[in-house]
Formats: sequence, C-alpha cells, structure tokens
Amino acid sequence: MVMKVVVVAIVLSVSFAGQALANVEITPDNMDIPTLTGELFSFDFVISNPDGISAQAFETRISLSGPGSLDFNSPMSTAVNAEADYWLSFANSLPGAAQDGSSYKFSDFALNTTAEPLAVDDIVSRYAFIWDGTAGDYTFTLDLNIANSFVLLGDFVTSEALQFSPGNYPGDSSSFTVTIPELATLLSVGLGGALLVRKRKA
Repeated sequence: MVMKVVVVAIVLSVSFAGQALANVEITPDNMDIPTLTGELFSFDFVISNPDGISAQAFETRISLSGPGSLDFNSPMSTAVNAEADYWLSFANSLPGAAQDGSSYKFSDFALNTTAEPLAVDDIVSRYAFIWDGTAGDYTFTLDLNIANSFVLLGDFVTSEALQFSPGNYPGDSSSFTVTIPELATLLSVGLGGALLVRKRKA
C-alpha cells in the first residue's frame, strides 16, 4: 500500500512538472517617439526570455493613460509583417491589431501547424498610434489576464500567461511609462546642437 502511494506521488509530480508555466517574458523596445503633431508613436513588444520553447501564436492587450490622445493606427501596427526579426515568418502568421473598447490588442493567428521557436529580441507585437501633440507621460499597461495576453504553445491547446518587464523604461511588472517632450524642448535641443556645430566651425 505504501509503495502504491509513493508511485502515485511520483507520477503526479512528474505530470505537474510537465505542465510548468512557459514563463515567456516580453519587454517594450524599438520605440518611435513623435516630434510633431500627427506623427506616429509606436513601440514593439520583443521577447526577452523565451524559456526555450516553441509556439504557435501570441496575443497581447494593453491599455493606456496620458495627458492627450493617441489614436490607434492598426495598419501601421500590423506592418510588423515586414520586419525580418518578427518571430513568425509571414507565411506562418496572420497578425491583426484592433481597438477593443478602452484597450488595444495585437493577435497573431497561426496559418499552419508548425510551431516556431522563440528567440530573444524577436518581435511579437507592435502598437502604433497617431499623436495629438500633447506632451507628457504616457503609461501603457499590459493586461496580464491569460485570456488577453498569452502565448499559444505548439499543441494549439495550451495557453500560458506572459511575463512582462519594463526594460529601459520606468515601470513595474505590468506597465511602463514613456515621456513625450514638449515641442519647445525638442526645438531648443536642436537649436543648441546647431549652435555648437556653428561654434566649432568658427
């Protein structure tokens, strides 16, 4: 009887170990900050810890807060197809970006049954917005609910929650903040640089 209990315990522990979380971590990168009203503000989520797995698809969902408006630009968000370091080749993916109420999502649907390995710095989603010209701090929060932000594993069944790191930006385990400077600040920096160049030439 004792032997049976031990055997069952070992089997259960092995089964549980096989279902461990993937712990794929993503972080914001490739930031494109606007300098004029109407310009594009965009960033990518890239894989910072792939945990040695392959996957079929991703979905990420974010919300944002800030002093002005950022109008979501879905065509520029899905332009990630053109990136050479996109984690899925164009032939194996069908990415889509959309506004969903007060949040924004990027979903990637696999077109075939081949799981692709994950690698550091591969892009898994892109978010692009049109800036209304209001400077200040804009905070982006990743929805960590597994129903909204996840990696779909190679079995087409198992979804694992994503982990998040703010990378080089102020933030925490679910959000990061980007400061868009005042146009006057940008102009003064540019003017200062021009004056320095002029002095050197003189």
